[in-house]
Amino acid sequence: MGKTIKNPILPILTKPGLTTFIFDMKVVESGAITFLNDFFFDHGFDIIYHNYLDAVQKQKYLDLVERKNWNTDISNPGYILTVLDLNPLKPNKKTLEYYPQLDNAHIFFKDWAFQKMDIFTSNQQKKGTGIKGYFQRYTARMEGYYKPFIQGQDIIDSTLNSAEAWQIIDHVIPEMKPYLEHQIVSRHKAYKPPFPIIKVLSGRGKNARVDLIDYKGKKAVCKTFRIGREEAFIKELKGLQLSAKIQEIPKPYASGENWVVMEYHEMAMDLEAFTFIPIKLAEKIFATLKKLFNEGFAHLDFNKNNIIVTEDESVYIIDFEDLHKYNKQPGSFKDSYDISGVINDGDIPSRPPRTYNYWYPLIGLKFDSLMNDSFYLKSLKRILYIMSSFIKNPLRDYLVQTKSSIKKLISKKRIADPISGKRRTVQPYVINPLYQ
Repeated sequence: MGKTIKNPILPILTKPGLTTFIFDMKVVESGAITFLNDFFFDHGFDIIYHNYLDAVQKQKYLDLVERKNWNTDISNPGYILTVLDLNPLKPNKKTLEYYPQLDNAHIFFKDWAFQKMDIFTSNQQKKGTGIKGYFQRYTARMEGYYKPFIQGQDIIDSTLNSAEAWQIIDHVIPEMKPYLEHQIVSRHKAYKPPFPIIKVLSGRGKNARVDLIDYKGKKAVCKTFRIGREEAFIKELKGLQLSAKIQEIPKPYASGENWVVMEYHEMAMDLEAFTFIPIKLAEKIFATLKKLFNEGFAHLDFNKNNIIVTEDESVYIIDFEDLHKYNKQPGSFKDSYDISGVINDGDIPSRPPRTYNYWYPLIGLKFDSLMNDSFYLKSLKRILYIMSSFIKNPLRDYLVQTKSSIKKLISKKRIADPISGKRRTVQPYVINPLYQ
């Protein structure tokens, strides 16, 4: 008997993370296709194929659904989108009870996309466009005030695992199979750092993975970018090169086609642990951001996760994938895009960046006060901020009625994660405001 020849790329092709979406023609007619493609790309999926379905392909899909007895409400399929997730999320036990064949829980971004598409299509004229309209739509979505796009109908089908995705590819677009195999193999190979990995540091990065590596006998950080994220990679390199002028930026050691190695600084203080960031530390953080502004740049993704605080309380800024070089620099740091928001200035992210409005409740001080007041005056203002937050709380009278309510006031709140369904802990309502 002859030996069975094994396909060497089969283990890569069958890895979790491949998903095929089929959109109803109603989605096509709504004009939301570009919006949805951008949504999946911005949320960490690699788009490896997308196209409109012709009459023959539509019928092939409907025949496959009937033969496999798949549950669908789509009667007129119009568009196919195949995506690759290089960081798939293993479903939890509760999710597997409902979807036992699911291999990547990130596909529930589909439901979030569905909601955002509804906001996009039905509210964009009603609630305005631009940054103001974005925040209005975002608030409506987060509060749950949205209506189904098509009442009682599901207009997006998605496969539950890689095997199902390949079934659709084989049946509906078989001519694209060699191309898709090449895309998947090349993207998986390119997504591995060329150095021994000590520890994976990244979570679900939209553009890159981050690893603690062994670089010439010492610890370093390697950031490896996915194929198709070259713009973010170039910006990351530009940001790290600023370490020659700003010591609070990690120094780059080496770079390749899609990776960069930089110095490693161990995190000693997690800003997530603070209800209010210590005043002295907040001063350091924004003094560092001001140095970036003085060099003519905006970070545009300045948040707690992109700040490292070491054991000696040194501050480092990381993650320059959205770095922006000002065409016309604002006249003051207060007017910078990282503090006051962006204007139309060339190459900026489609989503509005976090401004000082994001930091205000974490610091308890207005921007002018943080930058100009004395430490003692800042401390007093922070105490007043905490007191006023109680006074303004509409549930204050109810919360103080019972001991259990008081416990809820000072304990950590838990909210449901929209993707995994798990309940996660958020910040305590209030702790010592000074943390000194």
